[in-house]
Amino acid sequence: MEKPDPKSSESSKSPSIHIEGNVQGNVIIGDGNRVKSDSEKNTARKTIPRKAIPRKKKRSRRADTAIVVAIIGAIATVIAAFFNSSLLSKWVESTPTLTAVIPTSAPTLTETPAPTKTPLSTETSAPTQTPEPTLTPAATETLAPTITLMPTLGVGSSIESRGVTMMYVPAGNFVMGNGSGREEVKPAHTVYLGAFYMDQYEVTNAAYKRCVDSNGCGAPQSKGSFNIPSYYENSIYADYPVLFVSWPQAKQYCEWRGMRLPTEAEWEKAARGETGNRTYPWKGAFDGTKLNFCDKNCPVSKEADKNVDDGYANIAPVGSYEEGKSPYGIYDLAGNVWEWIADWYDAKYYFTSPVENPLGPNAGQDRVLRGGAWNTNKNETQSFYRIGKNPLTAYYDIGFRCAADANP
Repeated sequence: MEKPDPKSSESSKSPSIHIEGNVQGNVIIGDGNRVKSDSEKNTARKTIPRKAIPRKKKRSRRADTAIVVAIIGAIATVIAAFFNSSLLSKWVESTPTLTAVIPTSAPTLTETPAPTKTPLSTETSAPTQTPEPTLTPAATETLAPTITLMPTLGVGSSIESRGVTMMYVPAGNFVMGNGSGREEVKPAHTVYLGAFYMDQYEVTNAAYKRCVDSNGCGAPQSKGSFNIPSYYENSIYADYPVLFVSWPQAKQYCEWRGMRLPTEAEWEKAARGETGNRTYPWKGAFDGTKLNFCDKNCPVSKEADKNVDDGYANIAPVGSYEEGKSPYGIYDLAGNVWEWIADWYDAKYYFTSPVENPLGPNAGQDRVLRGGAWNTNKNETQSFYRIGKNPLTAYYDIGFRCAADANP
């Protein structure tokens, strides 16, 4: 309720005017029909006393605010009592707390928003389920391989190499060389060899032709033979030894098969066996019916043994002499054709030869030839007999066979 202007007492003789309601702008004071000027009006406004007009009392906002604050305080007190009670231990430790800020001067109530509820243990929302990958079925079911127990290798065991049979020669010692006779075969000495395989037969025209036809080998340097103009390509001689093949050509063929030429020690063991008491691949003395050598039919008269007929005047098919095979089932290691050996030739090599798996000299001019041929005498067919020849030689009485390690 407004208080009366103290200056109104100075104009006690002015008429009193009662104003009800709210009046905006200037108050016009009239005396009869005369209207006072603006200055008089202003003076009158200042000097006319106002009579107090009773108004309807309005509730104070400050009082309302005090009530709200009191209520919030009561609530806070209850909540605080609750949190201090034993019930709190039964509640989730992270239950949110409503905090009310009681203003000291501003009437505006500020309410702190409730914090996000944190579970007792961090609850990880379930991740988006990743779909199972599409299983691609195997094109072909792979079955566990069948384990085939290999028989124990021994004398008579064999393998196949590009259509060629190879016989097994077991590891062990054997006596190499001879204590008497030519100097190049001395001395007799014991050598140890690992197990190996050797071709059961000399390489035939048919077998070598497969290599030539596949561009793995060069053709023989002559397609004939001694007094046989058509030999290599003639099907009649398909199972006869290939001729006119040099040492490099022989090596190339064996490598085409994944094999190699035999060492001199391997060749001699394959021919003589372990004891070293054999002069020929068979037991006992020389027997002209067990090999193809220069017999009474041989065209080389100076080498011919006129007392023996071996059945062939010239070269013979491989494997023709069953009784002449070696202790390991290998044929024609005596006679028929000379055979190329991997080693360089050295007439005195046996004096310095290693006692285990000798490989021959490191260098030389000639390569070793072993076994004799259809046109040689019986002495040259002895299993320890050895000669050397230029490796580029290709002749009608020279052939070869291949070998391989049994445990590569």
